[in-house]
Amino acid sequence: MSDDIEVQSDQSTLIQIITWFLFVVAIFSVCARLGTKYITTRSLKRDDLFIIVAQVFLLAQCIAVSIATSQGLGKAWDTLTDSSISGILKAEYASTPLFILTLALIKWSLSVFIETLTPDNLHNRLNFGLRLTIVLWALTSILISLFQCQMPAPWQYVDSERCIDRRAWWTYVATLNAGTECFTVVLYLMIFYTIRVSWTRKALLLSVFTARLLVAAAILVQLIFFRRKDQTSEDTPIPTILNQAILALSVVTACVPYLRPFMESLEADVIHVASSLILDEEGFHRTRTGSGGHLLNNISGSTANGAYSHNSISKQKDISTSSTRPLSSPTCLPPT
Repeated sequence: MSDDIEVQSDQSTLIQIITWFLFVVAIFSVCARLGTKYITTRSLKRDDLFIIVAQVFLLAQCIAVSIATSQGLGKAWDTLTDSSISGILKAEYASTPLFILTLALIKWSLSVFIETLTPDNLHNRLNFGLRLTIVLWALTSILISLFQCQMPAPWQYVDSERCIDRRAWWTYVATLNAGTECFTVVLYLMIFYTIRVSWTRKALLLSVFTARLLVAAAILVQLIFFRRKDQTSEDTPIPTILNQAILALSVVTACVPYLRPFMESLEADVIHVASSLILDEEGFHRTRTGSGGHLLNNISGSTANGAYSHNSISKQKDISTSSTRPLSSPTCLPPT
């Protein structure tokens, strides 16, 4: 009977398995995103770099959680030695800033992507406000987590008399975390609602980008469990697993728009902006290879002016074809 109780109270292995499984899922998502985007555009942009850096911090965070489980995270508190408890607290102390920083980098990557979507001043001002909120949220949350308890042992949150109110602090972290996710979705809705495409394609765009609401939902569920449970080792598996699920969901939903099925369904209108040809009314054309192009202009323009673009391209082909035909007699060009 006692063996059954001990097995039920030891959930360290479960935390380990789920943590690394979700990490592998996140890594595969990023690899699929980067590979598909590079094959399609032959380039990677700033938003991709932020995602890559985020994976480095995600790996460090998973290692910290793994160290905590090796010290006894998930086991009954009264079965652990003082040394094991101290090891768990130190590992948790290290993992929390990494958790916040990983999410902040992913949010910033999304903000950089939004910047390439639209030239609208209102959208850009709102996006700037989102970035400012992300930076302030990350800085304040990390600083508070680093100094949550008195020195020289700021990780010893078990002694509540020496520490801040961790429930209030985590409520602040989770609320702004979920709030920025919801605001990102609102920005997507504002942007994609204005584009001139069919409602089918618009619904596809919105369904993909509003998937970030799953991250917000996971954050709120994690907050509920965190506030409900005691701050002891055997009560931490569900909040810890939910933290890892939040990180994996955040990575996956940030990578889905770049996957091949989605890109093909949009006929590569979104991802090909970096190398798209923009035809103006005078018949001139230019190629944008920098980050100055905006995706909405190309998506709506290719839909609303599709016939015009086709005619313009056909005319260009006729001109180029005629220019390659051999001349029947020499022609003198006028001096310039």
